[in-house]
Amino acid sequence: MKQIISIFIVLFLFGISNRAEAQRFWAVNNYGDTLYYNVTSSVLPYSVEVTYKGNSSQEFPDEYDSTITIPSTVVHNSITYNVKSIGENAFRECNSLESVIIPSSVNSIGSCAFSNSSIRSVALPSSVNYIGEWSFRYCFELTDFFVPATLTQIDFAALYGCYYMQNINVDANNPNYSSINGVLFNKLGDTLITCPGGKQGNYLITSNVNYISDLAFCYVNLSEIDVEANNPKYSSLNGILYNKVMDTLIACVTQKNGSVNIPNSVTNIYSSAFFQCNLLNSIIIPSTVNSIGDFAFAYCDGLTTIQIPNSITKINMGVFYNCEGLTSIEIPALVTSIGDQAFSYCNDLIQIKLNPEIPPLIVSSTFVGVSDTALIIVPCNSLTLYQEADYWCDFTNYYCFVGLDDYPTINISTKIYPNPASKIVNLEIKNSNNKLLTLNIYNSLGILVKTQRISEKDNQIDVSDLSNGIYFMDICSDNYNVKQKLVINK
Repeated sequence: MKQIISIFIVLFLFGISNRAEAQRFWAVNNYGDTLYYNVTSSVLPYSVEVTYKGNSSQEFPDEYDSTITIPSTVVHNSITYNVKSIGENAFRECNSLESVIIPSSVNSIGSCAFSNSSIRSVALPSSVNYIGEWSFRYCFELTDFFVPATLTQIDFAALYGCYYMQNINVDANNPNYSSINGVLFNKLGDTLITCPGGKQGNYLITSNVNYISDLAFCYVNLSEIDVEANNPKYSSLNGILYNKVMDTLIACVTQKNGSVNIPNSVTNIYSSAFFQCNLLNSIIIPSTVNSIGDFAFAYCDGLTTIQIPNSITKINMGVFYNCEGLTSIEIPALVTSIGDQAFSYCNDLIQIKLNPEIPPLIVSSTFVGVSDTALIIVPCNSLTLYQEADYWCDFTNYYCFVGLDDYPTINISTKIYPNPASKIVNLEIKNSNNKLLTLNIYNSLGILVKTQRISEKDNQIDVSDLSNGIYFMDICSDNYNVKQKLVINK
């Protein structure tokens, strides 16, 4: 009986495997290009969608290049399938792709279908009635886009980040959309959906506009956004877009330079509000702000420091993503979490002061690209909590303070190598302003196992008497205390 059950299970799993495999295949078009397909209907009328190679869109990002012609039908296992759609992520990150010829059989384009690709031109046939969210995100080579009469649904941020796109034009017979001076609106012209990234100069929002879609002005090459005074929903100040009562900052354009002083009326900064504003060197955030949206200051390369107000309790995803010029940051005492990619690729960040006594929750990607030797300054009574907390423990250079102003104003640099070590550890110290210092080594239980006087120069520490494990090197003087993690592995 057991043997029969085992055979049944094997045959059942084999059947599942074959059915799963049958849902995905490749075929060569008339021009010698290999295209990949997913079966979307295995009964009449048979249909497929164009997809990417492999099991993930990230595995083979350049499987398509030059000009690709999608056929209207494709034959597989003697079955003729209609090509009805371009699937999500199908051409994503295809950096050699120039154009795609879409047949009239296709009626939809999935989310992120062309995202981050190098496509230069696309002609949507009259059969297409839907394009998904982010479908043409960051298509920098696209300079124009035409919405045919049949395209009746354009999902969120479909044309987001097309930085060189000059115009979005719409067929006059389209029932849902219109174009005003190359900007995409709903049919009535009272909802602004997307301003193309290549628009330059000043842009005026007229009094009849009562809704602006999220990210409509994000990553747009404008100098200023102005709003007619009698607009009931929106206002502007110094070329920056706000809601009417000016408690929400919506968008700052990428050509804004110098400094921005956010008014005290603002309590909320929208997601991506300052995205790619890399000409700004100073942004002053008032204490009235209690919410900062995702990626609000991402790619602001000109910022070297920014003061987060004490009213903030959570730092959202990607808020300071890729702020390459940021050298120091102070986290307010009430912050309980710092989100995914919040400081990722802030490669020059060398000092992080943390006022919370309980380590804010972070994830593995919160500080990707930030050196693990960056100086981490924390309250002395919380030092052990930070050194043992998930992902905070990856940092090796700790200093603790007692008073509000008791932290170093100089860039103390310490370097230990090799780490892990077995017999000898080399220790370099710079900028301590002290000739003589004390080195204490503690084991993972906090027990002092070695102490030694050292100086501000190259030092060699004998650790041959220490057993395998994790230790903390405490370098201290009268006015500062720096911690580094040491691993002994013999």
